[in-house]
Amino acid sequence: YLNFVAEEVHSPEKTLPLAICVSMAIVTFCYVLINVAYYTVMTAGELLASEAVAVTFAEKVMGNFSLAVPVFVALSCFGSMNGVTFVVSRLFYVASREKQLPEILSMIHIRRHTPLPAVLILYPLTMVQLFVGNIYSLLNFIGFLRMLY
Repeated sequence: YLNFVAEEVHSPEKTLPLAICVSMAIVTFCYVLINVAYYTVMTAGELLASEAVAVTFAEKVMGNFSLAVPVFVALSCFGSMNGVTFVVSRLFYVASREKQLPEILSMIHIRRHTPLPAVLILYPLTMVQLFVGNIYSLLNFIGFLRMLY
């Protein structure tokens, strides 16, 4: 999502490549570390049989604390939602500035310098997405919408 907000970053020619390299290194390190932990604690059969590997892993390692895994998943989803809201509101703002969407979406808040109308238009769209049905249809719906951007 970094490239979508390049015009709001100070010295993006230096900051963005550094942010991309550092974040990719951190994510890769965490991913490898988590997978090593999974394979150290669980057998291949347990990994294949598990519907939620993180929960099974937490049950084996932390016992009752495994109940916190859904909370961590919810926090991760909240963070992702925050990033998507930030980026999509800027997409609406730029599309409006380029005369591809209604002009009202290109207006920004006087003090906060955020595209407030673009953020507000996201809320009804989000509510529609929430009432689509089950989680799988919601994931398909969101996946389809992300392909449009």
